[in-house]
Amino acid sequence: MKKIVLVCVSAMFFTFHLLPFTSLRAQGFDWHRLNVSIDYSTQSPAFQSLSMLQGRSGLFAGHPASSLNIGVGYRLWGHFEAGLYANYTGASATSGTGKRDLGNGQTLQTVYFKDESAFGWGALVQVHFVPYKYRHEIGIDMKARLGFDFSGVEADNFWGGIGWNFWISKHVSLTFGVDLGSFRYSRLENALNGSNMWGGRMTLGAQVEL
Repeated sequence: MKKIVLVCVSAMFFTFHLLPFTSLRAQGFDWHRLNVSIDYSTQSPAFQSLSMLQGRSGLFAGHPASSLNIGVGYRLWGHFEAGLYANYTGASATSGTGKRDLGNGQTLQTVYFKDESAFGWGALVQVHFVPYKYRHEIGIDMKARLGFDFSGVEADNFWGGIGWNFWISKHVSLTFGVDLGSFRYSRLENALNGSNMWGGRMTLGAQVEL
């Protein structure tokens, strides 16, 4: 069943991935439709309690559940957007776990992190609720998004979620999002209790429209 779902999602993704070329031929390139975004993401708060076990060096020392994301997108027609993204994570979540018997039926679970940063990149398609030409008049926009990781950082490659833009000027908006995927640090939950590797994350950042 999982393979069938992945095949269907793959077909949808690569269909949307061809939209930039079709749109650029149809409407011509418009610099105002191009945007650059940067955001900070963090995974489930339950993971953060374990972040103190990570090594102390690195950009995200003590916060292995966090990452920095940069993206470039282009608005297509009224509701679609396609682009590329890159992210940086500051610690490994696959370095191992251990248990120690404390007696009385209790055990101590320990987690070991490597101070091992990783860079990922992929493609992203989004469907906006507010049409492109009305984005500034309304001032807020909701969007559904689907990402595909080309770097192999995410175990299942695909991730998806919803997001919002809150416009504070003609060219700048604040962004917020909630995503679901097999993100690098969510694999820790699988190592600890045998659950699946899918987990949630929240993102907060800003977007500049040229």
